[in-house]
Amino acid sequence: REPKSGAVLAALPWVGDFESVQLSKSGGQTDDWTPAAKGISWDGRTPFYPTFAISPSGGKLFVGSLTVNPSILSDTGSAVYHVSVPALLKGEASGYTWSRVEGDPTGGHLDRDGMPKDRMALLVHPGNESLLYVAGNAESLAWRVEWSKGTWSEAFGLDTSDGSTPHVDCRRYFWEPKTSSLILLSDGGAWLREKPSIAKAGRWRSLNGVT
Repeated sequence: REPKSGAVLAALPWVGDFESVQLSKSGGQTDDWTPAAKGISWDGRTPFYPTFAISPSGGKLFVGSLTVNPSILSDTGSAVYHVSVPALLKGEASGYTWSRVEGDPTGGHLDRDGMPKDRMALLVHPGNESLLYVAGNAESLAWRVEWSKGTWSEAFGLDTSDGSTPHVDCRRYFWEPKTSSLILLSDGGAWLREKPSIAKAGRWRSLNGVT
């Protein structure tokens, strides 16, 4: 839900490019859903479990998904896009278009285990809107992305102070404000990364069993 206008956006799984983002300016109260995916290409695949992230200022919206070839389920991929929220809400009159976040070092293959069951996680750093955290899967798990520059940095393993890595099979990101830490939910529970915006600092630790 876009808080200023009350409009609602939906990102749809298992559909074509044009249908994958839908907009309801009535907030879903009437049957006014229209396609709002101009500029998006899932590279000949379809998205499964796409997800949004919005910048704290509300000016920029991101959508990303791990993707799959419906005919060959082991043929998976990924993509992340961004768009101006004011332009998107004005629709075709604004000439809006989604732009791809470039520079992905995997070449659009963030789902490395080839099993279309997990969710790309996205989160914009609350204090630095130039940073987007992206979660892929397997050895392409967690990334710190300067999205406007197309600069991707691994945010696990050698990027930590102790070589730590969270469990794969991602689901969603959250922000822990007291310590400015990043939390990743996966089918292995909850994992916290200390100092997520600083290279080779902090560590991932499991929150499983912590109350």
